[in-house]
Amino acid sequence: MSSTHENSGGNSHLCLKLFSKMEVNISSYDIDIAHRMPEKFQSNLSPIICKFKSCIVKEIVLSKRKVNHIDFDKFGLAVDTEKSSYIGIYEHLTPK
Repeated sequence: MSSTHENSGGNSHLCLKLFSKMEVNISSYDIDIAHRMPEKFQSNLSPIICKFKSCIVKEIVLSKRKVNHIDFDKFGLAVDTEKSSYIGIYEHLTPK
């Protein structure tokens, strides 16, 4: 399987790794499901949707997203230099 078609467990693992780098201490039990965007939206690194079991955990992650920025290179992922190297964490899928 390619990295863009990982299973839910692999996506959860990537999310946990990211949250750990952000200094957020959560476990796999805090994640309800983590999946990639459908194929029609895919690019080289398709976005991962992470749904939490608790609003409290979600708020903790969102509160740390601006404090602890993570770049692709620090996370160990190759990135196209023409695109942003910042890993974005958003509360909603659509713009406000």
